[in-house]
This record gives sequence, structure tokens and C-alpha cells, in this order.
Amino acid sequence: MRQTEEIRHLEEGAIPSERPTKMGTVRFEVDCPGNADLILRRCKEVLQVVIAQSKDQWPSNEQWSLILPEWFIVSCGKELSKEEADQWLNWWRKLKPNEQAQAEAKKKWSLSSWIYWFQPEQRLWFWWDAEIVDPCKIRVAVEVSSWPFPWGALRWLFMAAGASDVRAEDKS
Repeated sequence: MRQTEEIRHLEEGAIPSERPTKMGTVRFEVDCPGNADLILRRCKEVLQVVIAQSKDQWPSNEQWSLILPEWFIVSCGKELSKEEADQWLNWWRKLKPNEQAQAEAKKKWSLSSWIYWFQPEQRLWFWWDAEIVDPCKIRVAVEVSSWPFPWGALRWLFMAAGASDVRAEDKS
């Protein structure tokens, strides 16, 4: 998806007759504590900044902390030293699989870890559409270029904006 098309999708949503040009779309349900409109507005605010960046002049981590909304920067976890990251990984590896999943879900992403997944060569999903189902739920669709695809950065964006959970929609 081209940059201008993705911005249009953020601002207006998908046109009913429009079809994905890549592999297709995947939908997510986002649980919100009664403020779905604010959470969706915040996510779009961050994505508009990220998508508008040129791959030829990709900002440094320091520049990202200046151009992204302050609420998002404050929500991110601290940057870990290699030693701190190794310590966390060693602790995590000792957990049972269900405990590992819980630890991952609770962990705040650092800004550099999050923005890594938005570098043009790393991106495998693109904003397609979103709707507020009710004050406690948002349904989001992203266009994907492969399956499976890493969507942790999308999840973290919604969690940082105030969501209580994000999950891929069950097709059954």
C-alpha cells in the first residue's frame, strides 16, 4: 500500500468497493475501558506521524522522541541496556509457556523496539479500516503482505493508547 493510500485509510477508512492489493486483511478486536473514541484517535495520531516519514530520511530514535506525541513516548518502556535485556530474557526463559505469554503481554515496548517494526523494510501490515463498535470495543482491519505476520507493534500501539486487550478476531 502506498503512503498516500494508507493515510487516506487512516482518515476516511476503506471505500466499500475497494479491495486489498496484497494478501488480504486481518481483523482485530480491541477492548477499551469505555473510551474507544479516544483510543482510536490516539492510535491514528501516532500512525499518521509514522506513515508520513520518508524511507529515504528515516528519523533517528532521538528524532522520533521529538515528533511522536508525548503521551505515546511516556507510555513506552525504558530503553534497556544489553545487560538488562539479557537478564529479562533469562528470567523469561525460566517461565512456563503460559507465564511467558502473560509476561510478554504486560511488558512495555521501548520506543526503539516499537519503531523498528515500522521501518519500511520491516512492515508487513498496513492500516485498512477501523470502526468503533461501542465505547468498549474497536474493530480494526489491517492489510497484510504475508501470513503469519508480526503484529506486536500494532498491539502495543493500542495498549499504549489505553486499550485493555487486543486480539486477532476469531474466524470461527
